[in-house]
Amino acid sequence: ARSLSAIREVRVGDATSASAVRISLASGSLVLLSRSAADANSICELLRVLRSTVPPTLRTNDEAMPPAPRMSGWLRLKNAKRSPFVYALLGRSKLLLFADATCDSLRTLLTLEAGSLSVEHALDSEEVDLQMRATAFKLTLVAASAFVAEQWAEAITEGISSKGLFLDPSAQTPPPPPAA
Repeated sequence: ARSLSAIREVRVGDATSASAVRISLASGSLVLLSRSAADANSICELLRVLRSTVPPTLRTNDEAMPPAPRMSGWLRLKNAKRSPFVYALLGRSKLLLFADATCDSLRTLLTLEAGSLSVEHALDSEEVDLQMRATAFKLTLVAASAFVAEQWAEAITEGISSKGLFLDPSAQTPPPPPAA
C-alpha cells in the first residue's frame, strides 16, 4: 500500500480512454480504468480531496467530494495471509477502506454500482462478501458481530441500488414519455 502523499498529480482520461484515471507518483505513474468517465471524474476528485492539506468538511449532499459517510467504522479485511483492520467509510456511491482512521492511506476503493457488485451475507455470520461480477475480485469484510455485519450488508446494498453520486436520492424518477 502506498501513502497518499506519494501522489503528485491526478488526471482524468488519457490517449486511449476518457474513463482512465492517470495518477502520477513520486516514483512513476499508474493508469487505472474506471467504468465510465463520470466515475473517473469522481475518483480523481476524491483523490485530490484526500491528499489536500486542507481538511474536507462533511456535507449532506453530493455536489462536491467527498460525500458525508452514510456509515463508518472498523472492519477486518479477510484474506489468506492476514486479516488487518481497516477503517471503512461508506458514501452514496463509494466504499473506501483505509489503513487507519486518519484516512491517510487508502487501501481499497469500490464503486457501488448496480450490476457490477454483489453483496452476500449469511444470517448469523460476521462476514460480508463483496464480489465484482465481471472479474474474479472478491473482498470479505468481517464485522465485530453478526448484527453489525447485517447493518453493513444492508447499507452497501442500499448504496448499490441508489440513483448515483450526483443525484438526490429522495427525488422521484420521472415517468417514461408517452408512447407516440
